[in-house]
Amino acid sequence: MKKPELHHQAFDHEMALLKADERIGRDVGFIRRRPRKIEPLQLLKAFCMLLPDPCPSLRSLAAVLSILRSRSVSKQAVAKRLNGAWVDFLKQMLALLLCRHIEPGPEDALFSGFGRVLLQDSSVLPLPAFMARYYKGSRNGHDKAYSQAKVQAILDIKSRSYVKFDITSFTRNDQSAAGDILDILGTGDVVIRDLGYFVTGVLSRIHKAGAFFLSRYHHRSSVFDARCAPLDILEVLTRKGQMDALIRIGAVEKLAVRIVALPVPASVANERRRLMRKDTRYCPSARHLKLLGWTIFITNVPEETWDARQIAEIYGLRWRIEIVFKAWKSHFGITSYSQRASRHQIESVIYTRLIYALLFQITVYSPLLYLMKSRYKRKVSLIKLASFFTRYHWLISPVPQSIDKNFPIEILGYFCAYDKRKRLNYEDRLEMLGEQKNDNKLS
Repeated sequence: MKKPELHHQAFDHEMALLKADERIGRDVGFIRRRPRKIEPLQLLKAFCMLLPDPCPSLRSLAAVLSILRSRSVSKQAVAKRLNGAWVDFLKQMLALLLCRHIEPGPEDALFSGFGRVLLQDSSVLPLPAFMARYYKGSRNGHDKAYSQAKVQAILDIKSRSYVKFDITSFTRNDQSAAGDILDILGTGDVVIRDLGYFVTGVLSRIHKAGAFFLSRYHHRSSVFDARCAPLDILEVLTRKGQMDALIRIGAVEKLAVRIVALPVPASVANERRRLMRKDTRYCPSARHLKLLGWTIFITNVPEETWDARQIAEIYGLRWRIEIVFKAWKSHFGITSYSQRASRHQIESVIYTRLIYALLFQITVYSPLLYLMKSRYKRKVSLIKLASFFTRYHWLISPVPQSIDKNFPIEILGYFCAYDKRKRLNYEDRLEMLGEQKNDNKLS
């Protein structure tokens, strides 16, 4: 993998590659003639360069564009360009970047038998109240409606790259989005998702597509033994203590799956029950509360590929996408909006900052992760790197001109590496699981 180009150099390189696809601007109606003042990719770059400030004003966008073009641009001219066609252009640019080939990192032994390892999760973005007519949100006890958007993201942890983004209203829940994975699924891929995406029919279609899945078990699912006779999971667990067996799930589908149930310490089980009783959205039954004494998974990955303990460890990697969402919200300003901004300004912020996050992953995080691991034997923290990069991005561009060509890599590695601690970080866990897999093969 080549040395990563940092910030302005990398962005210029990516923008140059996108320049050939500027025809998209014509297709969506953003460009009707040769632009005299504001070119679409320059406007996109202006949005990116103003990160991490809150929703950029028309004046600040005009100032950056004026510098980029060496000609004055008025805020009125910018306002005219922030319309529905511009938002459609950003959607197309995001899709184009997602479709670009991304060089994968070193293949981990744990996932060597699979195509991609896809993590899907969602995150809620609060929006100004007037946006409720476009993005419906939740309601409080006084029937006050909020405006909230939901980002559905799919991340491939083998190549450490994003595969798909969707932005919808909050009212489209994760179960409704469960089938979205089918549009991009390939033979041999494995999908890891939380309980919110549990839909037996979708799991059946994943299996029929020649792909694999790993999910938490839903306590209301109809369960049968291998001969399709009803099976009481709680009775089996009470009697045996744990479980790793082939069953069938779904009243209609009767999908053949593997169920893995591992007991948890009493303190963990009691905390789960306390939180379940406290949550006003649920009225748990006595049976459900008893099942909280186990962590229960369903999968179609065979035991010879992943054993029960590996299943639990691998599912823990799902938290990676939670870290990605945290980086977006804490450091990429994806939830920072002006109350005076228009609908198209707010949508521009959402899409341009998703594009920024994707460019950051492609041109900075993934190459730096590999370089630091191979050259300095250190592992880079995504949160620390995002924080450093957005806070000090104005310093990074001139650094390659000074002293040592490797200076920026060393400095970023020093300030952005994981701290030494007993608790394993994400990269340590991934490495440990791969080593366990190799040891199992050798034995």
